[in-house]
Amino acid sequence: MFRALSLAAGHARWLASGIPDTLAFLAAAAAPRRAQCRALRRILHANRGTEYGRRHGFDGIRDPDAYAARVPVSDYAELAAAIEADALDTRIAEPVRGFLPTSGSGGAAKWIPWTDALQREFLAGVRPWIVGLYLAHPSLLLGGHYWSVSPQTAPRDPPRAAGGDRAGFADDTEYLGLRDRRLARRLLAVPGELARVEDPELSAYLTLLCLAGDAGLRLVSVWHPSFFTVLLDALPRRRDRLVEAL
Repeated sequence: MFRALSLAAGHARWLASGIPDTLAFLAAAAAPRRAQCRALRRILHANRGTEYGRRHGFDGIRDPDAYAARVPVSDYAELAAAIEADALDTRIAEPVRGFLPTSGSGGAAKWIPWTDALQREFLAGVRPWIVGLYLAHPSLLLGGHYWSVSPQTAPRDPPRAAGGDRAGFADDTEYLGLRDRRLARRLLAVPGELARVEDPELSAYLTLLCLAGDAGLRLVSVWHPSFFTVLLDALPRRRDRLVEAL
């Protein structure tokens, strides 16, 4: 009972903390082009003093059409070259806190520079999503969550330049920033420390053990779906060991 009440209180605080961003999101959704132009101008203004911003005239760009006409489409190879040359300050004005691995439907993993501005943009979407989930499914207030954000198969060797000594995060709640991270960690069925287990077999076993042992699990959010599929496919062969441990 105490665990359920503690979870409900934690969820309620997380819900309440996301209301201002949710209201901002709803206002933006009512006039999406105006909101997107405002966001574009904010980003361009912050980076207008970089070499890239001066070269492409960020000061004079007011809308997406002007941006598309003035700024060439770049692929990841161009960004990778700037990363390896320790020249990201020519492209972005903020310090790089670290590099996060990501990959699409094909190709090698890519390292994305993580900055405070990027985190703010991330949270501006995540907080309204969380609030929407709680309002649509109030039962989420009564149990734990399992989150897996980082690709599980990405390489662990980050770029060496521009703060790249840090690959990813110690656990996925760091995507959320300090305030949200403190709330989320109290609600997770799987401890974030498991992200530091290097043996993939052991990590998968411990993850399944935590999930199977949480009778009140309410939400699974896996941002790299094939990882969860592989995890569940391995469940039958680990069943006896899990039952014994539980």
